[in-house]
Amino acid sequence: MAQKPCFASFDSVWLFLHFQLASIFQNMLLRLSSILLPMGLLLGACQNDVNNAPSKVEYLKKDLIGRWELTKGFRNNKETETLTGTYYEFTDDKMSTNLTPSLDPSFDYSFEDNIIEQKGESVFVYKVDTLTADLLTLSTVINNFPFRLELKKVVPSNEPAASDTTKDAEFKEL
Repeated sequence: MAQKPCFASFDSVWLFLHFQLASIFQNMLLRLSSILLPMGLLLGACQNDVNNAPSKVEYLKKDLIGRWELTKGFRNNKETETLTGTYYEFTDDKMSTNLTPSLDPSFDYSFEDNIIEQKGESVFVYKVDTLTADLLTLSTVINNFPFRLELKKVVPSNEPAASDTTKDAEFKEL
C-alpha cells in the first residue's frame, strides 16, 4: 500500500520555521535598534548648534593704524629675546617694520579677514589674533618657525594718552 504524502506535517514544519525566523528577525531588530537609537541621540547631541557657535571677531583697519612695539615675542611657543626692539607702524596704505629684512622698511599691505599681507620683495602674512586699543597680537611663520608677537600701541609724544589728564588740568587753570 502506498503512503500518501503528509502535507499537513510539511505545512506545519514550514509554519514553524516561518515563525522561528520571524522571531529571530524581531530579536535582531530589537537589539539593533537598542544600539542604534542611543548612538543616534549621542551623535545628534554632539553636533554644534549654529546659534551657539562662537562668532568670528572681525577687527577693523582703523584700529590697526599707529605704531606698535614688541612687549613679548615667542618662537616655537617659547619666549625669545632676539625680537627685542621690533616695531610695526601702520598707516592707511603703508606699513613699516624692522622685523623683515629690506633696504626700505616701508611696504604696501592689505588687511582683510584679520590677515595682514605685507607686500614687497618677499610677501609676509600675519594673522591678527587680538586687536584692542592698546594690544596687538600677531602670528606668523618665518623660516618654517611659528612666531607670536605681542605688541603694545605707542602713543606719540605730541598726543596725550587717553589716561593723561594734565592737558585738561591746564585748561581748567586758565
